[in-house]
Amino acid sequence: ADRAVVLTAVKGNGRALEAAALEFRCDMEIVRLAVASAPDALRFASRACATEVVKTDGMALEHCSAQHKGDIDVVLPAVVQAGLALEFASDGLQDHPAVVTAAV
Repeated sequence: ADRAVVLTAVKGNGRALEAAALEFRCDMEIVRLAVASAPDALRFASRACATEVVKTDGMALEHCSAQHKGDIDVVLPAVVQAGLALEFASDGLQDHPAVVTAAV
């Protein structure tokens, strides 16, 4: 698909990100538009894009994929930005010393 088509699709329905090619799920402009339209579209974003989103909105970790919620490189910046995001981290990371320290 063409980038302009994907931009239009996610602007109207963020969940359209699920059907987008991987190259578009790694595109910050597309991911931000998708998440603005449907916050739960973040679960379809690439690891790099999910990390960028949670750096400025830690609570967005709630909408990340289970894989990303279990990834310390995604979770740490989320809890640094918003300590309460700790509740959305995987069980294994909720007890991780570095994550707990960053959350408080």
